[in-house]
Amino acid sequence: MDSIKTKQLFIEYLKQRGKKERTIKAYSETVPNKSEVKAIIKSCSNHDDLFEVLHPDIVSEIVEKIKEQEFDIVGNRMYSAAISQYQFFLSQTKIDGHYTSSTQSNNYFKEAHNIIMSKTNNDIQLFSINIIIESLLSTGLIYSETLIKRLAYSLMAKPFVILSGLAGSGKTQLALAFAKCLSENIKEQVCSVSIGADWTNREPLLGYPNALKNDEYVLPESGVLQLLMRANEDQSKPYFLILDEMNLSVVERYFADFLSAMESGEPIKLWDNEKGNVPKVVELSKNVFIIGTINVDETTYMFSPKVLDRANVIEFKIAPDEMAKYLNETKDIHLENAYSACADMAADFVNKAKSQIQIDNADEKSVLLSFFTELKKVNAEFGYRTVNEISRYLHFAEGDLENNAAIDTAILQKLLPKLHGSRKKLVPVLTSLWQLCQKNGISKEIDAEFNATDFKYPESAEKIQRMYHAVVDNGFTSFAEA
Repeated sequence: MDSIKTKQLFIEYLKQRGKKERTIKAYSETVPNKSEVKAIIKSCSNHDDLFEVLHPDIVSEIVEKIKEQEFDIVGNRMYSAAISQYQFFLSQTKIDGHYTSSTQSNNYFKEAHNIIMSKTNNDIQLFSINIIIESLLSTGLIYSETLIKRLAYSLMAKPFVILSGLAGSGKTQLALAFAKCLSENIKEQVCSVSIGADWTNREPLLGYPNALKNDEYVLPESGVLQLLMRANEDQSKPYFLILDEMNLSVVERYFADFLSAMESGEPIKLWDNEKGNVPKVVELSKNVFIIGTINVDETTYMFSPKVLDRANVIEFKIAPDEMAKYLNETKDIHLENAYSACADMAADFVNKAKSQIQIDNADEKSVLLSFFTELKKVNAEFGYRTVNEISRYLHFAEGDLENNAAIDTAILQKLLPKLHGSRKKLVPVLTSLWQLCQKNGISKEIDAEFNATDFKYPESAEKIQRMYHAVVDNGFTSFAEA
């Protein structure tokens, strides 16, 4: 098989995906010819040239080998991202259940070429979390793959996610990088808003009718209403609203219309004029994804159960090994590496977010019922909406997050955030939830030294223990930590 022809087809494929010339050159020439990459290609396939490797499973093995190497962090991500694109290209040329092989004739690639080049704008490229991860990490930002998966699957389950945690831990950067990665037109599809401490109504987000001109509606400077109107007109693409420092003001004061529309499905009423410059109502369409970031300190407000119940709450904690990695491998950040890198998967991302999912796993049902029973003891039980959102999250995450990690993170994101209160109220329920997280046959006290291997749901158990220590020491605690 002529590897030059394979390379040419790959280049055409990248062009059709809208990749820039420098990216195409990096993916097709620079990266495959790096000595360390060539050595891995040789070890996995017995070929010197990447474009002689024609089975995507072998290319997948090459990608994993690259990840294991100790290249510089940005270079390593760039290499694996480039090779992942070639793997996806081979997968797209699968015909009649058969992948290419070195024994097939050139007619195969002629047929594959015709299929690739005949794709229309209506064709949907399947969402791949691995390509998302490679694209985001190629920027030089340091996040765990699990964290990126949790964000993606949470948005698919419910298009409202709150990122909580330490200031400067990268919450806003992750939200922006993820949104821009999936956006074809970043300026039109991504709106980032810094919440003001003086916001007392919806006007900063939705604008208001001009009291002096009956036929004029004053659009908000934030651009939020304009984003919603664009999303209404083009529901095949994702539109991202990022609310930074969301709890600097009382959320219900400026965000009540959004919270109501999320659950009712009813449009947000703007005004009564039918002849003005904006419509009477605007839909919060299902292709609008809202990511809020919060810090917890003396300058912020706590979220009410009403807000927490409508979101997945993902907590950022920086581990010692992550800090050591950052200190030892600090590199320049190149956010532009991720811009529009996965825009061709965006339609499938939206379709998944709109899909209907039902929980059908007996073990998962049993776990949810056990947690419901314990949470009800402190009036923190969850309703049918929460069950539906957890089932959606598990559907997308199951099989990708290892072992019990899917249901572990679902408990952490959807059930524990509602817990807050006094020592008398919380100690009994935290103790019971701690026991539910342990493996069968293990019964350790909640104040014992934590060992992750003792638990079916170690992430949730660790959080429960932290909340327990906080409520014992301070007399009160909540999910959010300063």
